[in-house]
Amino acid sequence: RKKKKPHVCVIGLDGVPYSLINALAESGVMPAFAELIACGSLKTLKASLPEISAVSWTDFMTGANSGTHGIFGFTDLKPGSYQIRFPNFLELRCPTFWDRLAELGKKCIIINQPSTYPARKINGILISGFVALDLAKAVYPLSLKAILEKMGYQVDIDTLRVRHDLDFLWQELDHTMAGWQKAFRYFWQEDWDYFELVITGTDRLHHFLWHSWSDSASHHHHKFLDYYREIDRFIQTIAAAFAQLTGGLEGLFILSDHGFCGIDQEFYLNAWLEKEGYLRFKAAEPRSL
Repeated sequence: RKKKKPHVCVIGLDGVPYSLINALAESGVMPAFAELIACGSLKTLKASLPEISAVSWTDFMTGANSGTHGIFGFTDLKPGSYQIRFPNFLELRCPTFWDRLAELGKKCIIINQPSTYPARKINGILISGFVALDLAKAVYPLSLKAILEKMGYQVDIDTLRVRHDLDFLWQELDHTMAGWQKAFRYFWQEDWDYFELVITGTDRLHHFLWHSWSDSASHHHHKFLDYYREIDRFIQTIAAAFAQLTGGLEGLFILSDHGFCGIDQEFYLNAWLEKEGYLRFKAAEPRSL
């Protein structure tokens, strides 16, 4: 019999801690994920330093740390000043592993990978995740832009509006999830060696409503669980498609870039330094970094 060529598929769950995903699997909220644990393994990963998505995802896609790839966060200081600059994907100092796969003639499809904006040429398809400001600069090849727009594809939620309207958060989470699912169904049909899709709605949910996970009396608790049920069904769909393609689940990976936890108290260091006389500002009410 003709041997099937090897494939690898990665599902990213942004900002999902081991403790949460394990609890949801054990409690029956995520039965498909529980089955994958039973036939595979669930391990804790050590997050990058600093534990910031921009660094963690860049560590993942390069196999290097900040000292090598040059990304230390979403922002950086301009040399010799306190002015803020925004490093981007074009400033990456070392190749990604899909760059190396391209050298071997392997085709990659990357959907919603954070810290890849603006998108650059790869042997395959790249759709940048956050922070992607313009869809035209977030896709390679550019011809995909019209296809994604027809799908109603949206890179990220409207975080500014969500801050003042938590009910709007659920609409945005549903909208972005629907876009990722449509993109998966469309691009899965392509010929590929490596396929990756990152779900970033988990991180957004945690930033705004993490407390609703542990507080069963919260107005949003059941919606929190329902969102993870939807993710579980999506994972099941991807796993089934992968098994049909390859004859098994070897080569399927699910990972997160960092964990999450609640905040009991915050300490504003600059406020304390000013109060104690160690820091002064140029203006009475400073507005910039």
